[in-house]
Amino acid sequence: MGLKRGFLNTEKGRASLSLEDPPVNEAAKVNHLKAELSSEGKAPATAANDAVAPQVAATSSVEPKSDSTLKTDAGYSNCTCGKGATKSKETPLDLHVAPGGLGQDRDRNRFIFRVWPRALDGEVIRGDHAEHGKMTSNGCQIWGDTLYDLFMTTRIPGRHNLRTFTSGSLMRAHMLKFGELHAAADELDWAASEPEPKQLQPFDIGKLIRDADNRTGGRYHMDSMLNSLLPTLQSRLPFHLLPEKLIVHDPWNTLSISKTHRDSNTAWSEKDDIVHAYKLSLSPEGKVKVKEDREAAQKVEAERVEKEKDEWRVLNPSRTSDGTMSNNYAIHAKVPSRLPKPKSIPEAHLYIRRVDRAGTGNHSVVYTAQLELPRWALADDVLCERCWGAAFEKEMDERVAAGTLLSDEEKAKTPELKVVTKIVNPRAEVVLVEEEAHGKDCREARNGPSDIKYDRGYCMERVTEQLQTAEFSGPTAYIYPKIEWQRPGVTPPCEHLRILGSKDEEIPATARVRVCAKMSIQHDAHLKREAVNYQKFPDWFFEHWSGYNVVRPLHDPTPCGAIVPQFYGYYVPEKPAHGKDDYLSPLLLLEHCGKEIEVDELSQDERNEAAALYFHFLDGGWTQGSIAPRNILCQPGPNTASPLERMARRPRQRCFRLIDFGRALELSGEGSRYCLDKDEVFRLFKLAHYAE
Repeated sequence: MGLKRGFLNTEKGRASLSLEDPPVNEAAKVNHLKAELSSEGKAPATAANDAVAPQVAATSSVEPKSDSTLKTDAGYSNCTCGKGATKSKETPLDLHVAPGGLGQDRDRNRFIFRVWPRALDGEVIRGDHAEHGKMTSNGCQIWGDTLYDLFMTTRIPGRHNLRTFTSGSLMRAHMLKFGELHAAADELDWAASEPEPKQLQPFDIGKLIRDADNRTGGRYHMDSMLNSLLPTLQSRLPFHLLPEKLIVHDPWNTLSISKTHRDSNTAWSEKDDIVHAYKLSLSPEGKVKVKEDREAAQKVEAERVEKEKDEWRVLNPSRTSDGTMSNNYAIHAKVPSRLPKPKSIPEAHLYIRRVDRAGTGNHSVVYTAQLELPRWALADDVLCERCWGAAFEKEMDERVAAGTLLSDEEKAKTPELKVVTKIVNPRAEVVLVEEEAHGKDCREARNGPSDIKYDRGYCMERVTEQLQTAEFSGPTAYIYPKIEWQRPGVTPPCEHLRILGSKDEEIPATARVRVCAKMSIQHDAHLKREAVNYQKFPDWFFEHWSGYNVVRPLHDPTPCGAIVPQFYGYYVPEKPAHGKDDYLSPLLLLEHCGKEIEVDELSQDERNEAAALYFHFLDGGWTQGSIAPRNILCQPGPNTASPLERMARRPRQRCFRLIDFGRALELSGEGSRYCLDKDEVFRLFKLAHYAE
């Protein structure tokens, strides 16, 4: 596999090993998995973990000491030359930061530093190749889960003056097709352990709503300082769940786009509420997406119903210290069926204060507003674990007392217990190992001849996370605890899920979240065009994915985040205005994505990341039409973390979005537009030939 290839065999690369205290990625710390009561008796691995290769399964007659254990995968550091290697130094690696000592600037930690060696007689990698590596939904050819999964290589072996950027998964596909399996045997093994791309979701908005309710007792006061702590909606709302009607509460008459700021600091309680009714306005493309999203939701619902027919929590017996089984039967407890999800949101409410103005442009003004939605649309259904445990014990006691725990058919079965071990994370920890005395010979014993020469040995050693679970066959007791799922705001909550400090036993049927409400001056078409464009954008413009892309014409990797804010609907007054005095602006509801960037305050990595948004936008067939700092927002990241964690994160991490698409246009093979936009982006972010 090998960090032993490429830059780390240069003097600069060897200097990287001189770090006294190398940085350690906190995310690499292993989380021990609990599988005792996992659904269907399976290890609770993620979808991405399920896709990881290789998987190992083994049986044992001995009960494991713990559910999850760490074991070293030594396949990358075994000595095969027989000279007896000594490990002079082990350096923990952060796979999301380039190793130090490679000559990079202090603010540049994301770049390609590994080289994939080629066999001297290897085939040429043609530009029209049919092989594909792992990709996200954006279709970008170069994707890697970490920086160590991205490489430089030669399309023509030995021609090092003609290098190209690539990914480990794509190179592995090429090498398997060519039969070129020895020159980069270590790299092939490393690429095989790379997980599949995984779509990421923002931090659970339902949890943030519960936390906010516990602070306020479930009551909303527009004049309260706690309003600033309302959670920001960052999850995507499917088109079929966009509210069909919007009741707008606007005591300051902000919808008229008046330039006056009179009484903007007056308390909400001192103002008379002014209410307007708005309706959802969809373009033809938006109506198509409503149909598609509704059909997709129905398919998911049908799959869920089918799965729930055989969804159980499994408790298998374990082995005691003397080797006997704790019980001679297993317990399968039925998981109750969930409530069906509603198929639409007929009405929602929006609350706007003049003091919450977030920005002003030539054609529009933006406010931070409070959107009130049905709670079920924001928070997932809950199965209270404490109620579940009580119901389970009650059912067990009743069945045991009645002598009906096991049927005669089950009693006749012979109990048998075995332990299965599976690798759930092949990269739980990775260390860089320097091997002395034998490096070159040992390398060549593991890998065949290649177009790269070595003078010293380096390799990476992986520590894998293995999950051991019990598999039981024999007598099984089937238990049906009397418990139901709870839908916040719809079904009565149990005593464990009530809002702290609330006198009411019921949870409010709705919840408020922060969004951006964009308004337009009268007789201006920019806002409507922007709303139409949002409905035309492909889904991947709104999606967050794991890993990194190298998007042309950039040479450095950038995270695979969303490109544009989430779209929450375009609304127009039910009673349109006929004159200047009664004008009410249409409303474009969007995700709040932070503040305008200051280019000079961005690091090299951050400038690359922001620039990549424009290049992805171009690759998606669009030109933004207004390349300027005011049209790029940044906020603390990543959005998979809680707001508190994002604010406290050190070193800082920021994420970016493009905004303002009133001038955006679909491209139709316009090469000149791509060249013009590329040059303008480089100039804005001081990249390439504009670098200072």
